Amino acid sequence: MWSSLRAKIRWAYASLLVVLIVLVAWLLADLRAVEDRVAQGQAVSQFLDTVLEMRRFEKNYFLYGEPEDYREFRRLAVEVGVFMTARGEELGLVATPERLQEISRDLARYRQAMAQYAETVVGGGAVPEALVTAIRNEGRALTDVAERKASRERELLQKALQRARTQLLIALVLLAGLAVAVGQGLSRAVIRPLRTMERHMGELGEGRLRRLDEHASDSEIASLARAFNHVLDELERRRRSLVQSEKLASLGTLLSGVAHELNNPLANISSSCQILREELPELDPAFAQELLRQIDEQGERARLIVLALLDFAREREPVRVPVALLPLLERTLTFLRGSIPAGVALDVEVPGQLCVIGDPQRLQQVFLNLVKNALDATAERGGGRVLVQAQPARDTAPDDPALAGMDSCTAGGGAAVDVFVRDAGPGIPPELLPRIFDPFFTTKPPGGGSGLGLFVSYEIVERHGGCLGVSSRAGEGATFVVRLPACLEEEPA
Repeated sequence: MWSSLRAKIRWAYASLLVVLIVLVAWLLADLRAVEDRVAQGQAVSQFLDTVLEMRRFEKNYFLYGEPEDYREFRRLAVEVGVFMTARGEELGLVATPERLQEISRDLARYRQAMAQYAETVVGGGAVPEALVTAIRNEGRALTDVAERKASRERELLQKALQRARTQLLIALVLLAGLAVAVGQGLSRAVIRPLRTMERHMGELGEGRLRRLDEHASDSEIASLARAFNHVLDELERRRRSLVQSEKLASLGTLLSGVAHELNNPLANISSSCQILREELPELDPAFAQELLRQIDEQGERARLIVLALLDFAREREPVRVPVALLPLLERTLTFLRGSIPAGVALDVEVPGQLCVIGDPQRLQQVFLNLVKNALDATAERGGGRVLVQAQPARDTAPDDPALAGMDSCTAGGGAAVDVFVRDAGPGIPPELLPRIFDPFFTTKPPGGGSGLGLFVSYEIVERHGGCLGVSSRAGEGATFVVRLPACLEEEPA
């Protein structure tokens, strides 16, 4: 029943409609009571008017003695009698049947006294004062009954109207309260999961891939969560494919340098072997042992180069471990030593004790991209110095131009290490700096790069909880800074 947002909304509106119908029925019933009270008041008012009209003809007959006045008196007296008999108890004119009989007898005496008065007037005799007084007393008593009931009806009608007004206000308050309650319920049942999803989508826009709970109580939310998670899985798969493709592309551009770096130990091994083959009988044993040691050393050097190459090219799940920064940079620069352009110097100034938290393979890819770009930019300007430096982030001057745009970078909120890659190239124009980390954006000529190196590097650093920034002025080179979480003091470097 409550397995979907649609059902919740329907039940909310149905509940509101039911309460609204109940309130309307309640108000209609009260309005009906007011209508009955008004109708009863009209009947009582009509009775009072008839009694007063009958008394008026009584007085006229006393004053003028016109037979027409007496006939009207008799007609109205009959109407009053019929009205009292038919609706006396209904309208509350009399409290009990005994009281009705008593008033009926009074009305009969009233009519009889009036008839006696008329006979005396017609016969030309003198009318006793006692008879006139009796007629007036009977008429006044009947008038008092009608006036008291009319006054009571007005009071009851006023109370009925006040009660109706109060009930209307109560109904409005109840309806408003119910609307607020339904709104709050819908907010919790509908808006809250949607806001949770909106927050997750905002995190996705910021690069934080976080899966949604697929076991939501609402079928629509669960379906949307499954679709959202499917998109995340697809994004992650494509991201890994992109990182691996860019890494292999970078490796392809470095193969000539790697081959040159590998050729040196192989050439040394070949030279030592040739000497041993040609002069082994005449060689001093100690010198022969030295040649064998060199062969073993150069073979180990070649093996390490090949292992580094294989490790860099291998695709594996990312890890987060303490990484000694200087050895990592030295292994990375192994791929570049053989392809450093003429006239370009590559220097490393990194303290040996610095340690960062991250994936060695991914960080190696970042530094390889940054240093390779720095070498190419410096060579483009005819030569110069590429400098790789590192220091604890707390030692970096806050006003260092290289930190432009990194004011809010905390690298996870703990200790951090800043790695600077400075080149002596032509620099990056200010209008291009905001786009430097966009995918497929490159300042190199066609065929000089895919435009993915900095984009992938930026994403790798961000996934490590760090930041990648750049500062540059046209003609003054560029400085890239990588801020990464530092190892704790007790963690090995």
